[in-house]
Parts: sequence; C-alpha cells; structure tokens
Amino acid sequence: DIAGKPYYQAMFDVFIGAEPDGKPSFKLGVLESAEPDASGKVWTLILKKGLRWHDGVEMTSQDTKFSLEYLARPESRGVSGAFLKANLDRVEIADTYTAKVYLKNTNFSFPVVLGNTEGDLAILRKHHFEKMGADNFDKNPLGSGPWKFVNWVAGTRLDLEANENYWGEIPKFKNLIVLNIPEMSTKVA
Repeated sequence: DIAGKPYYQAMFDVFIGAEPDGKPSFKLGVLESAEPDASGKVWTLILKKGLRWHDGVEMTSQDTKFSLEYLARPESRGVSGAFLKANLDRVEIADTYTAKVYLKNTNFSFPVVLGNTEGDLAILRKHHFEKMGADNFDKNPLGSGPWKFVNWVAGTRLDLEANENYWGEIPKFKNLIVLNIPEMSTKVA
C-alpha cells in the first residue's frame, strides 16, 4: 500500500519508474515496454532481459503474472490493488519475458498503475512466495531493487544492504538503516 512505499521501494522494483520530475520512465523500471492493442483491453508487457532477484534467480514473465494476480486478490489494498481487483480479467504468458494482460474494459491509462508515481505496484517474486508460503511471504522479503533486506525489528528499524549486482544505479554506500521514530521531540533531537 502507498503508506509502505518508502520501505518496500528500496527493496523492490516497479514495472515503470519515474524521473525526479515525476515523468514515467521505462529506463527506471523493469519493463522494456507496455503496449496496448487497438482495443485498449489487451496490454503486452515485456520485461528487460537479465534482471535478477536478490537470490540470483532471473526475473521472468511468470513474476509479472504472479504480481498482477496476487495484487488483484480480494484482500489487496492500495491504488493498484483496487484497480486490479476491478479491472483485471487475466494474465497469459507469451514467452520468458512477455506477458499479455487482459483487462475487462478498455483502459489506456493502465501504465499509470504500473508506475510508482500514481500507483503502488512492485514486481513480486513468484519462486520466493512458493518457497516461503503465504504466511512467511513478507517476513523475509526478497526483491530485485537497489537494497537487500538484512533485518527488521517491528516498529523500530529496518536494516538494508546495498545490492552490488543491481541492474540500475547501485547505492553509493553499503548499509542503510531506516529508523521509526514516532515521537516528535525525539525526531527533533
């Protein structure tokens, strides 16, 4: 969901990135392209080749399909979850990097949901979900973003480590600690 964006965005990639001015950018996301058919109901999503999850497994269209279907489930929240629940008909795999997304109705603004400016949809790792199961899916996050999960202390801190094999811009420092400081006077101090 949108409230968690600052935390998961460091570990997970989005389908379509955004420039600092908010303009959508395929250069900054995992998709090479997202093209509609003439009806605006079928979208062809093509992943960049050679992208890897933090465990070294290659990202494929199976992950695209899994992400969209997982976030379309009834209990999903957030902007993208709401859109997918209402609009996603099905996702079909065309090849290793290509998925076809079938929407219930014409929608030429579908890429907005795939981006991180208006949407909140990160690509998720199918193989990790299958290995960990639904109950442990988020307890040991595995992403493809510039930062890798190290440790989480509920309500206190999140420890991350630079992903030296990241496909995009590699972080300039090795460790990142995100602290949760709810009390204003403590924040100021």
